[in-house]
Amino acid sequence: MRLLLQPGRRWRLVAARRAPRGSPAAVALAGMAEKKPLSEPLSEPGDSPPPVKRRRPAGEKRAGLPEEGEKRYVPPPRKRNFGFSEAHFAETSYYFEGGLRKVWPYYFDFQTYCKGRWVGRSLLDVFHDEFRAQPLEYYRAAVRAGRLRLNEHPVRDLNIVLKNNDFLRNTVHRHEPPVTAQPIEFLEENEEVVVVDKPSSLPVHPCGRFRHNTIIFILGKEHNLKELHTIHRLDRLTSGVLMFAKSVEVSKRIDEQIRERKPCKY
Repeated sequence: MRLLLQPGRRWRLVAARRAPRGSPAAVALAGMAEKKPLSEPLSEPGDSPPPVKRRRPAGEKRAGLPEEGEKRYVPPPRKRNFGFSEAHFAETSYYFEGGLRKVWPYYFDFQTYCKGRWVGRSLLDVFHDEFRAQPLEYYRAAVRAGRLRLNEHPVRDLNIVLKNNDFLRNTVHRHEPPVTAQPIEFLEENEEVVVVDKPSSLPVHPCGRFRHNTIIFILGKEHNLKELHTIHRLDRLTSGVLMFAKSVEVSKRIDEQIRERKPCKY
């Protein structure tokens, strides 16, 4: 008996008679051994070549891999510039009607990073618990219209679970409530501060449904005072003296004086 090893195929036991040394049969067997060394796989006519494995490029995702849940990629946070630029003041304009200052409706992006208390919760739960100004159907309609984006990708399902550093953007057509058309009276303006008499119904800075109908935006749009810093605030329905600083340094200095109760009324 002779054991013939054929790599790449099952082992085969082949019965063969021992041929006398130097006989034609022995010479033929020796020639076959030279032509088919054991290190080379043996093949038969009609066999197809083995498939070639393709190396997957770095970053390429396997087909069918879930995009949501634990395997969802979240980009690192980007530095955000706070304050208001020329583009912000140019979003819309005012018009006056019936003694009221009104704002032409405009498109606006509400933007926020995922807060710590939102991590591990679904978007649906966050909207239900913390954004009650609109019903849940409003956010479902935003998803269908493609206005709601997570990390700059359209949200397809409000049940998606939020992760740390998720960036949420909601595009809305904004309609601001009207405020009084009473002009803002300047009490003092110098190189360091601006002091005005705030009319009632005007918020000091953007908040809630108000953005352009605020003291900060009116002074920036109509009086070219676009880099003011709030020192103190008054409620929207409260009228009275309101002071702004023209630089961060002045704002810090006056804020410290107010905390130490140094300013005096004259």
